[in-house]
Amino acid sequence: MQRITICVSIVVLFIAAISLFAVEKIKVPMQQNMSERSFTGYLSDQMCGVSGKDPMGDDLFMNPGKNTVANMKTYAKSGFGIFIKEANGKFAYHKFDANGSNMAKKEILEKTTMKSNIMVTAKGTMQKDGMINVKSIMIYKPATKPAAKLLPPKEAKPIPVRK
Repeated sequence: MQRITICVSIVVLFIAAISLFAVEKIKVPMQQNMSERSFTGYLSDQMCGVSGKDPMGDDLFMNPGKNTVANMKTYAKSGFGIFIKEANGKFAYHKFDANGSNMAKKEILEKTTMKSNIMVTAKGTMQKDGMINVKSIMIYKPATKPAAKLLPPKEAKPIPVRK
């Protein structure tokens, strides 16, 4: 009887220790997500972003650049967000807060001449529910590498021919 009680106690302590370790592992990423950082992806209205489909039926989780500016302006009242590429190659949609949606409309949609493929970089914090509290937003400009210096061609030397 004592042997069973000791075994059960050991198992309970073991499970409790594993649970505490798992909770600590979960807490760290959540705290890291709360820091301000940059998020780059495709701008979309919330109507299409949440459903993952544009009015033409295109799958925005696979190709979010298909969402057009005209479509985003039509559904602007729904708010805005961003499709961010995940490790599996698909895109996940994250809503902007009200401030971010207003900035997206005024700073991007009302000023752009582009028709689709609107890539943006939003700076802010991601909440636990995936919503991004946006501090600033701008059109994404990929870093350009400096052009390689072109060296003049080396003078060609004749190759000796064996007879």
